[in-house]
Amino acid sequence: MGNALPYTGSFKDDFGKTKEEQEQQNKETSMYSGSFEDDFGKKKKNVYKPPSARGVYDLADDNNFAVVGKYMDQRFGMTTENHERQEIVDAYINNMRKFNFGQSVTTLGELSYLNAAKRDENSERLNTAASAYQLFDNMKGAFAEGTTGMQKLDAVYDYGRALIWDPVNLVSFGIGKLAAQGGLKVVNQSIKQMALESAKNILGTRALKNPKLLQETAIQQQRLIRPGVMKQLRGQEAIKEASKRDMLGTFGAETVASGLIDGAYQTSLRRVDLQDQHSWLQTGINAVAGAAAFGGIYGAMRYISKKGARTGDNIGLAAKAFDGMAKEKADALALLGIDTTKINAKKMKELKANPDKFINDLKVSREAQEKWTQKVLNGSISRETAAGREITDDVSILNSFLFGELDETTGQGFKGIQQILEEYEIRMPQDRGGAVNFTDWLTNTIDELPKNAQDEINKIYRVTLGAIKDSSYTGKNFTGKGQGGEILANEMSEWGKRGHTLAMLSKQLKQVADVTDEDVVMQAAKMHLDPALPEGAFTKGLLGAQGLQQSFIKALVTHPATVGLNVVGWQAASTLQSSADIVRGTLYGGASFFNKVAGRDVQAAEYANIGKLMMSLQRQKVMNLVDPRATMDEMLDYIAFNPKAGKELFRYISGGIEDDAVLRSLLDVGPLTEQTKKQIKEGFGQKSKVSRIDKVIDGFQTIYGVKAQDILTKSVEFMYNIDKQIRINHGVTYKEFISSPRLWEKMEIVDPKNPAAGWAAMQGAAVNDTLKSVYAKSYGKDLDSKSGVVKIIPFLAKGIEEMRRIPGIGALVPFGQFFNNTLAHMFDYTGISLIHKPFAKSSTSYMDLTTKAAIGLSVIGATATAQRKNVEEGLAWHEERISDGTVRSRLYDFPFSFYKAIGVLGVHVSNGDGVPKDLFKDIVTQFGPSGLLRGVGDVGKGMYAAFEELFTNENVDVSAALTKSIGGAVSMYASGLTRPLDPVNLVVGISRGEKYVERDKNQGTKSLNYSMRYLDQIFEGLGAPFPKLLGQEVPEEKNQPLTSEKGRAPIGRLFGFRESNRQSSMQKMFNEVGMPQWRTNIKSYVPKADNAFDGAISDIIESKAATLIDSPVWKTSSLTDRKYLISKILSGSKKEATQRLENSYSLEDNRMALLYKLTKRGGTVSKRNLQEYMADLNIEIPVEELTLKQLRLINSYAESDRKQQKDLNLYVN
Repeated sequence: MGNALPYTGSFKDDFGKTKEEQEQQNKETSMYSGSFEDDFGKKKKNVYKPPSARGVYDLADDNNFAVVGKYMDQRFGMTTENHERQEIVDAYINNMRKFNFGQSVTTLGELSYLNAAKRDENSERLNTAASAYQLFDNMKGAFAEGTTGMQKLDAVYDYGRALIWDPVNLVSFGIGKLAAQGGLKVVNQSIKQMALESAKNILGTRALKNPKLLQETAIQQQRLIRPGVMKQLRGQEAIKEASKRDMLGTFGAETVASGLIDGAYQTSLRRVDLQDQHSWLQTGINAVAGAAAFGGIYGAMRYISKKGARTGDNIGLAAKAFDGMAKEKADALALLGIDTTKINAKKMKELKANPDKFINDLKVSREAQEKWTQKVLNGSISRETAAGREITDDVSILNSFLFGELDETTGQGFKGIQQILEEYEIRMPQDRGGAVNFTDWLTNTIDELPKNAQDEINKIYRVTLGAIKDSSYTGKNFTGKGQGGEILANEMSEWGKRGHTLAMLSKQLKQVADVTDEDVVMQAAKMHLDPALPEGAFTKGLLGAQGLQQSFIKALVTHPATVGLNVVGWQAASTLQSSADIVRGTLYGGASFFNKVAGRDVQAAEYANIGKLMMSLQRQKVMNLVDPRATMDEMLDYIAFNPKAGKELFRYISGGIEDDAVLRSLLDVGPLTEQTKKQIKEGFGQKSKVSRIDKVIDGFQTIYGVKAQDILTKSVEFMYNIDKQIRINHGVTYKEFISSPRLWEKMEIVDPKNPAAGWAAMQGAAVNDTLKSVYAKSYGKDLDSKSGVVKIIPFLAKGIEEMRRIPGIGALVPFGQFFNNTLAHMFDYTGISLIHKPFAKSSTSYMDLTTKAAIGLSVIGATATAQRKNVEEGLAWHEERISDGTVRSRLYDFPFSFYKAIGVLGVHVSNGDGVPKDLFKDIVTQFGPSGLLRGVGDVGKGMYAAFEELFTNENVDVSAALTKSIGGAVSMYASGLTRPLDPVNLVVGISRGEKYVERDKNQGTKSLNYSMRYLDQIFEGLGAPFPKLLGQEVPEEKNQPLTSEKGRAPIGRLFGFRESNRQSSMQKMFNEVGMPQWRTNIKSYVPKADNAFDGAISDIIESKAATLIDSPVWKTSSLTDRKYLISKILSGSKKEATQRLENSYSLEDNRMALLYKLTKRGGTVSKRNLQEYMADLNIEIPVEELTLKQLRLINSYAESDRKQQKDLNLYVN
């Protein structure tokens, strides 16, 4: 700060005693005060030995540790105050091994640290780092003489982990896979074309009338044709070409990446003067060496994939099973129909003789059907076919009337008329008994039943189809001339023209609009998700705003960091689920034992089988993980023949973001001929195109692996969950189940005693659990499906999820669905859902909720133990120190952040001081409703605050508030839509070396600065900062009040890794009492003055805090007293910082001091008063542009006004 005076405060000023007095107290409380001479009779010689470690075993020696300790303190804040010496040495070794080996996150993080030290001319840090690097480089190898077996093993582990757990590997694999797709492009297009032609032949004229059916059939044919084509010569050649491209692409990418990381490593050495110039030879050698080392991982993955891959008849097993199911069913029924007429006659005679049970079954069905019909008619239930097509109310009710239904949310099923007759072995013969169609045969059959049975069927008809208003069925019976049965029989031929009774009605096809040239067929797949709105200018504007907002939300998650966070979240959720299932398997084993002891051998065997299946399921999950290609193929086979599951799985990408890009890529049927395009488009009417913004975003999603991550995680999870459902309900594995020759029976017949074993129920549960594991499940409902009334929690959940659709408002709450999933996870794994189950009548089993609660509470207990050390060290509640000494923030790594938060609360409770209010508020803010705004950051919150001020503050400047709100909105959308460019911006930032500066974005035009926050380094790298291009001042470097550490290039953010800088003493003190670091009350509404004051006060605060934190005064104080001590340091530091600026020889410092005084929040001059004073003095320039002379004039005027007010008060009193 120019020639500012140094800090002159004393220890006694702050804490009431001199430093000498405090030291005397320390001596009196010390246990030992003797000297070396007192003990041994002679003085110890101070012989200096330069640091020179032979191996890791002597790094803890005093001379060597002097280097190690100093480096680890300056770099990561590790000191012997909170860590054992050997612990610091181990962290140093881990960090140096990763740095020397070229692990990307560590190497780039180290370069960012050195760049900041170089920029700040911090020679001490640079020299310390140089000494630390030299010390490690001069050591003998990990396998040198004197190294123990465990130390050698530790070295192998460290280097192996550095090689394997490197985000760059994923990039290399991804590039290789993209290259491989190029090798398969021709054969893939050929398969798509053959599948499309096959689908057209199968469907005939229906191919043009029903484009969605054409699409689904073509996808199924792709899955069936693909194995055969791949066995042919062209397929084998394509596989070889793809493998070649995969290898070349992967190794090429790894070679380039290794070369770039080596460049970062050499740049680091040049920063500390250990290397004069860049060695391209070394870069080349290390690039090749890195690729060679990576070859081990690549080879292992290929070997495992080859060993675990499906070959021969196993290829497309699921596709063959699902495709053959229809034929097997037809053959079985034809075989059954050989003597069905005779069987029917015999069974009808028996039924007439004893109809009571039959009539009772009809009554049970009537009661259930009446409730079901009302749910359908009031809109609380919307049904779809297994193929994913929407069913209208009349079709849905007819289907339930004939074939029964299953409510997946309640698990309760009921039988239809046809099912009840079939239970009594009365079936339609192959020739329909002379009837025209099924309904005609059913009518004739019912006419043969006893009169009281006919009456009961008529009652069922009246409360189902007859309850549909304004239809041809209204008010009629089923039997009799001109009644419902005859009407249905006459209409059956018309229904047949549109497909079977479960087909999509043609009127719904006419509602579809917005068909694109690029994806004509996909539009049909979307039509039941978002019905078209009526045309009009308002509608077009609304749709345009919604479209822009949806693009904005998609752009927010189009980033490698989001991919990383999604993988971390899925990994945690998947591991917790597997752990719960292992507990479940153990419980089944226990049940088997007790049943065996009780002599119930059958039940014991069943439990033992399921227990074994749950354990072997975990082995299958591992195989699915190590061979992701085969797992994805299995999933694609499944959803090809069960498209409803595919639609539900991929309607939302991980995190609950509505995005059909993944679904479109999976349902691509290849190019259509122009004639086919034209014919299909004629059935849809209006034509539109995918926006250019969405096309660009889709491209970035492919590059960053957003789509690949979504498909991979859902593939692994879904195949695990459907396998699990089948094992629990049928006692066999997934492959055994689908290989059954009578698969159709298992998929269609529902056992009322065990409705969960039905195919729809199992599939629904598998989809549900998969979406939970990637935090993409929708929890919102308008009406409860059981009672038909509004239930507050699902209704609120729907409101939170649907807010993203509201233009403007939705951009502030883009991740409502993810928020709901986090709440569900927290409730499930803390036992809240288990306790709430009897009241909520949840369909989730007690077994699921109990095992999840057991695992979750165990994790919380383990986390609390780990968090104790973090709290004692002064880390924030969301931070942790990893094995190499780095402090990593887990703030956005759900569910890790949740368990860490609960663990910290537990630590404070166990300490006896209770939970600090500030800490509790901070955690509630993170995981409570306020967390909904976190996705849009400070800009979104600022915009929200501006709206709040506009509508709640009577004295608000409306024009200024509106300008602020509009500016915030523009900034939010601009920054969100440009976030896909942030990876480029981050790379440019670290490439700028010591020129990188973290700007104070609150200075100048805040909305402009935040608009460009993902592009700022690109513009500065080009020598043209964006504000400067617009004729505005470039913001200054950002200062922090609690630390003098300046911002570093956050390159770890590229991978979703957030490293926290070394904590200052005051930051540790804030963390120890649970106070968020922004709560300093050092705040001005003029950002430039705020930043200047932060720069002046930081070293004053640190000087006071560093003295206090190591003293018994702090260590023995209660939580309340510690807060008091902090407030005392802050108040004293504010006074001294003000004096420093006021007494500085720099006029700018003097101006900043006075500007801060007049504009600080909670000061003696309010913002409104300042505006009035300026008006009285005819000063019409912005506050931040006031000169020192003008500020002094205003200050004098303000003091005079305050004195006048004081005199008036005395006179009145």
